Amino acid sequence: MDNFEDFPANGGGQLPPGQLGEVIKVGGDWFAQFTFPLSDFADFDDNCLYIAPWAIFKGNGGEHWAGDMTAGNENHPWRYFTFCIQECEPLVEEPVEICESAYMYSDDDSTLNSVYPRPANWGWYLEYDVNTAQESYPLYAGAGQNEISKGTHVGNVIIHYNPDYSVYAEIVMLGDYELRGQHTFVGDALPTGKRPGPGQYTNSGDMNEDGKVVIIVHADVCWEE
Repeated sequence: MDNFEDFPANGGGQLPPGQLGEVIKVGGDWFAQFTFPLSDFADFDDNCLYIAPWAIFKGNGGEHWAGDMTAGNENHPWRYFTFCIQECEPLVEEPVEICESAYMYSDDDSTLNSVYPRPANWGWYLEYDVNTAQESYPLYAGAGQNEISKGTHVGNVIIHYNPDYSVYAEIVMLGDYELRGQHTFVGDALPTGKRPGPGQYTNSGDMNEDGKVVIIVHADVCWEE
C-alpha cells in the first residue's frame, strides 16, 4: 500500500490475510508470490510502501506475520514493514594507479639475464653503433621474462650521440603514461661482475671514441586504469 490507511483492515482493526495476495503451490512446496508494480504507486508517502506479509507454516508451525511494526489491537495484532525507495548517486569507481619498471627494447637476443644470470630479472641492453643505429627504440613496461607480449609499450627512447662523444637517452612517453624516474647506463662495455641495479648505472659516454657504446635505459612508469 502507498498509504497505511489503504490496508483493508476491518472495523475491529484486524487485517484479513485472505485479502493479501494469492498463494501458489508448485512442486509440493508452498510459497506466497506478490507483485508490486511501482507504477501503481505514484503518490506513495515519502517514497515508501507499506507491506504486510503473512504465512502459514507446516507442521503446526502456526500463522505468522512478518515485519518490524505492529498494528491491529491487543487481541488480534498484525505486523508490517516499510519499503522505501531512495535516489542514490551513481557508483563511480576510482581509477587505480599502476606502476611498473620499464626497459628500452633492442632485440630478443640482447637480454640482461643472458649476461647476468643472477638476479634473473628481465631487461635488455643495446649495442649502439652511431653509423648504423636506428632513430628510436620502444620502451616496454612490465615485460616479465623479456616477453614484450606481456608488457605495455609506454614510450620510445631517442639516443643522442654528441660530437664530444657523450651520449644520453631521451624518453618520449605515449598517451597518459607518466615517467616517474629514469636510469641510463652508457659505456664501452657492460659492467663486469655482478649486475648493477638501475640506481647504480653510470654514463661514461664513448670513452674510446669509436662510435660504439653499450646502453641500458630503465624507467619507472605509472598510469591509471
